Amino acid sequence: MRERELLEILRIYRSVDGRPSAVQLELLSQFRGWGAYWRIFDPKHRYHEQLRELLTEEEYGLANSGILTSYFTDSAVAGRLWEILQGLGVMADRDLRILEPSCGIGNLMNQPISGKFYGVELDPISARIAMWLHPDSVIYQGDYRSLYFPFSYFDCAIGNVPFGDFQVNGLSIHNYFLQKTMDLVRPHGVAVLITSCYTLDSKDSSFRADLFSRNRLVSAYRLPTSVFEASSQASVSVDILVLQSLPEFQSPAVELLEVGEVLGQSVSRYFLNHPDHVLGDFAVRNQQLVVEGSRFMALVRLSELSCQLPLVYDVGTKHTRREANLPPPDFPQSLPHSFVLYQNQLLWYDGHEISPVVCADGVRDQICRQIELHEQQQNLLKAHSPMTEALCRETLVGLCDDFVNQYGPIDRADNPFRQDVRWQLVERLADKDFLNTYSRFPQQPRTYPDPKSALMACVDKFGKVDMQWIADHW
Repeated sequence: MRERELLEILRIYRSVDGRPSAVQLELLSQFRGWGAYWRIFDPKHRYHEQLRELLTEEEYGLANSGILTSYFTDSAVAGRLWEILQGLGVMADRDLRILEPSCGIGNLMNQPISGKFYGVELDPISARIAMWLHPDSVIYQGDYRSLYFPFSYFDCAIGNVPFGDFQVNGLSIHNYFLQKTMDLVRPHGVAVLITSCYTLDSKDSSFRADLFSRNRLVSAYRLPTSVFEASSQASVSVDILVLQSLPEFQSPAVELLEVGEVLGQSVSRYFLNHPDHVLGDFAVRNQQLVVEGSRFMALVRLSELSCQLPLVYDVGTKHTRREANLPPPDFPQSLPHSFVLYQNQLLWYDGHEISPVVCADGVRDQICRQIELHEQQQNLLKAHSPMTEALCRETLVGLCDDFVNQYGPIDRADNPFRQDVRWQLVERLADKDFLNTYSRFPQQPRTYPDPKSALMACVDKFGKVDMQWIADHW
């Protein structure tokens, strides 16, 4: 039973101290993604309580939200994606930089390459397992939306993007991942990505018009639902898109924008014009168009088709790749255009890369102390009780006074922190009224009707009993 398998994987995950053993790694590599274990998230499931005991509240929340999108690519499908990349000529590059935008535990990183993998994974448990399984790869744990890589930084991309019926920045999640990933692939670079069939089948062609004006569709293949039923119990219709980033805009082919009909359902005209790229037979299931057929035969046919691909990847176009000093995976989440203190080094983060800040010691100290001011200001703004707020205010006032005594007014014209995106917030600290009057909580009355009320107010305000204060306030 898969649910028992999941519990055993989580127990091993929790037991790891330092670097996992070979036996532990083998068992951890069996993790299939939360979507494969969706039944255990039902509170009535007999193993549900054991699951809750093995996960923190934050981990459980992320896992539960991922059951609709977290399905990992099994080794057989991963092998076919790599055959397609090889068919494009990628393996001739001896310095590859490959992005996997939703890497899970890194099933697609098992291929030996001359270069480096970069993976992004939202789920912290999956990301940690990926780091253990692939120590030579760079794994970023976080939301793909908030990770800022430079445009054209990667030579190619490979992966199985999350898909579902919800939007990110005005796009369906699968289309958002496609768009952002192709922005990160350099001109003439390539990508092999699994996405929802609705990327090509949607009657609204606006997204495809944008995508294919900047990227060439080298090929596309529609997979039967059986391909993923084996590994995830998910019955979904998906496409493999083989894309090449273009150096200039082009007019998309009509077949990529228009849809036709099969069995009364919408389908991309591309597949009507290339029926051999449909790796099974069309059928209607629950009023949706799907492809039915043998998983084994579909994967065999995919191998055959990958041998027919044109060698579009040219190492000679490597000059289009952008070089940058990327933040390391453990770099604190930061806003673009801000100073960051990382491992006792002052850095500037422009949203894509980091660079050391070269300045006099006095200037460095000013910047570092204003980073501290901003952090303490955030603590004040987010205080969860009047007592916590009072303590945060007292600390912040002391820090501000120390800064002003040594360097002068915070809002002076030559403050080096002005170029930081957080400057407008820090500048407010020059206003004593803000420091002394801001509160998330309504002002408590100064006089209470009885000693008990005054006692409760005193403890809430100061965290201790102050008899004089109680006597003054009732």
